[in-house]
Amino acid sequence: MYLFAVKIIEKNKLKSINIKVKRIRKEIELLQQLDSPYIINYINFCENNEKIFIITEYCKGGELLN
Repeated sequence: MYLFAVKIIEKNKLKSINIKVKRIRKEIELLQQLDSPYIINYINFCENNEKIFIITEYCKGGELLN
C-alpha cells in the first residue's frame, strides 16, 4: 500500500499575497527534476480554475517548521 500527500493551493489566496500561479508552476517544474533521498518525492500535480493540487510522497511526522 502506498500513501500520498496532497497539498492544495487556492489560487485566489495567491493573488492576495502577491504570489503568481506562474511561480508555483515553476516550483513544480523544479520538484520534477529533483532526485535526492533528502527531498520529498514529487508524484504529480493538477489544477482547476480555483486550486492547484501537488501530489507527493507521504512523510510521517507533521510540518517541518514544528
